[in-house]
Amino acid sequence: MINLSVGQQATVKNLTITLVAVVNDSRCPEGAKCFWAGETIVEIKLSTPDNQEITTYLGTAGAPIMNPEKYVVNKENYRAQAYLFNRYAIIIEKVFPEKTTQEIVASAYKITFSVLSLGM
Repeated sequence: MINLSVGQQATVKNLTITLVAVVNDSRCPEGAKCFWAGETIVEIKLSTPDNQEITTYLGTAGAPIMNPEKYVVNKENYRAQAYLFNRYAIIIEKVFPEKTTQEIVASAYKITFSVLSLGM
Protein backbone atom coordinates (compact mmCIF):
# COMPACT_ATOMS: atom_id res chain seq x y z
CA MET A 1 0.00 0.00 0.00
CA ILE A 2 1.12 3.53 -0.71
CA ASN A 3 0.06 6.84 0.83
CA LEU A 4 -0.04 9.95 -1.34
CA SER A 5 -0.88 13.60 -0.86
CA VAL A 6 -2.07 15.76 -3.73
CA GLY A 7 0.87 16.30 -6.12
CA GLN A 8 2.90 13.36 -4.82
CA GLN A 9 3.83 10.24 -6.74
CA ALA A 10 5.17 6.81 -5.88
CA THR A 11 6.31 3.81 -7.86
CA VAL A 12 5.31 0.29 -6.92
CA LYS A 13 5.64 -2.85 -9.07
CA ASN A 14 6.84 -0.79 -12.10
CA LEU A 15 3.74 1.41 -11.92
CA THR A 16 4.00 5.10 -11.02
CA ILE A 17 0.90 6.62 -9.45
CA THR A 18 0.50 10.39 -9.13
CA LEU A 19 -2.34 11.84 -7.08
CA VAL A 20 -3.33 14.79 -9.27
CA ALA A 21 -6.34 16.07 -7.32
CA VAL A 22 -9.21 15.27 -4.99
CA VAL A 23 -12.13 15.97 -7.32
CA ASN A 24 -15.02 15.38 -4.93
CA ASP A 25 -15.49 14.45 -1.27
CA SER A 26 -19.11 13.76 -0.45
CA ARG A 27 -18.44 11.47 2.53
CA CYS A 28 -20.81 11.74 5.45
CA PRO A 29 -19.23 13.89 8.20
CA GLU A 30 -18.09 12.07 11.33
CA GLY A 31 -20.95 11.88 13.86
CA ALA A 32 -23.66 12.82 11.36
CA LYS A 33 -26.56 10.61 10.32
CA CYS A 34 -26.61 10.39 6.55
CA PHE A 35 -28.77 8.51 4.07
CA TRP A 36 -25.67 7.60 2.03
CA ALA A 37 -22.05 7.20 3.18
CA GLY A 38 -20.84 9.27 0.22
CA GLU A 39 -17.63 8.86 -1.68
CA THR A 40 -14.32 10.48 -2.48
CA ILE A 41 -13.26 10.76 -6.12
CA VAL A 42 -9.63 11.42 -7.04
CA GLU A 43 -7.84 12.14 -10.28
CA ILE A 44 -4.77 9.95 -10.75
CA LYS A 45 -2.08 9.64 -13.38
CA LEU A 46 -0.69 6.16 -14.03
CA SER A 47 2.52 5.49 -15.95
CA THR A 48 4.93 2.65 -16.65
CA PRO A 49 8.63 2.51 -17.59
CA ASP A 50 7.67 1.72 -21.21
CA ASN A 51 5.88 5.11 -21.48
CA GLN A 52 2.30 3.91 -21.19
CA GLU A 53 0.36 6.65 -19.44
CA ILE A 54 -3.22 7.59 -18.58
CA THR A 55 -5.00 10.09 -16.37
CA THR A 56 -8.30 8.86 -14.94
CA TYR A 57 -10.67 9.06 -11.97
CA LEU A 58 -11.13 6.57 -9.15
CA GLY A 59 -13.51 6.67 -6.21
CA THR A 60 -14.02 5.01 -2.86
CA ALA A 61 -17.55 3.92 -3.73
CA GLY A 62 -16.74 3.94 -7.41
CA ALA A 63 -15.72 6.57 -9.92
CA PRO A 64 -17.91 7.51 -12.85
CA ILE A 65 -17.50 4.83 -15.48
CA MET A 66 -16.09 6.64 -18.50
CA ASN A 67 -14.35 3.60 -20.03
CA PRO A 68 -16.27 0.59 -18.62
CA GLU A 69 -13.82 -1.96 -20.02
CA LYS A 70 -11.09 -0.56 -17.76
CA TYR A 71 -12.98 -1.04 -14.48
CA VAL A 72 -13.88 -3.91 -12.21
CA VAL A 73 -17.59 -3.33 -11.72
CA ASN A 74 -19.70 -4.21 -8.70
CA LYS A 75 -22.89 -5.56 -10.30
CA GLU A 76 -25.05 -4.55 -7.32
CA ASN A 77 -24.63 -0.83 -7.92
CA TYR A 78 -22.89 -0.66 -11.33
CA ARG A 79 -20.00 1.36 -9.95
CA ALA A 80 -16.29 0.94 -10.46
CA GLN A 81 -14.32 -0.63 -7.61
CA ALA A 82 -10.84 -0.72 -9.17
CA TYR A 83 -9.14 0.72 -12.21
CA LEU A 84 -7.30 -1.73 -14.49
CA PHE A 85 -4.11 -0.57 -16.19
CA ASN A 86 -1.25 -2.56 -17.72
CA ARG A 87 -1.80 -5.75 -15.67
CA TYR A 88 -2.49 -3.85 -12.43
CA ALA A 89 -5.63 -3.07 -10.43
CA ILE A 90 -5.51 0.22 -8.48
CA ILE A 91 -7.85 0.58 -5.52
CA ILE A 92 -8.40 3.33 -2.93
CA GLU A 93 -8.17 1.77 0.52
CA LYS A 94 -8.45 4.81 2.82
CA VAL A 95 -8.99 8.55 2.73
CA PHE A 96 -7.58 10.84 5.44
CA PRO A 97 -8.54 13.00 7.21
CA GLU A 98 -11.99 11.86 8.26
CA LYS A 99 -14.74 14.08 6.91
CA THR A 100 -16.02 16.76 9.30
CA THR A 101 -18.30 19.74 8.84
CA GLN A 102 -15.20 21.85 8.15
CA GLU A 103 -13.83 22.16 4.63
CA ILE A 104 -10.73 20.04 4.00
CA VAL A 105 -7.99 21.80 2.04
CA ALA A 106 -6.43 19.79 -0.77
CA SER A 107 -3.01 19.66 0.90
CA ALA A 108 -4.49 17.91 3.96
CA TYR A 109 -5.67 14.81 2.08
CA LYS A 110 -3.75 11.54 2.31
CA ILE A 111 -5.03 8.75 0.08
CA THR A 112 -3.98 5.13 0.63
CA PHE A 113 -3.89 3.03 -2.54
CA SER A 114 -3.28 -0.65 -3.04
CA VAL A 115 -1.84 -1.96 -6.30
CA LEU A 116 -2.57 -5.55 -7.23
CA SER A 117 -0.63 -7.37 -9.94
CA LEU A 118 -3.01 -9.26 -12.19
CA GLY A 119 -0.27 -11.43 -13.69
CA MET A 120 -1.79 -11.50 -17.16
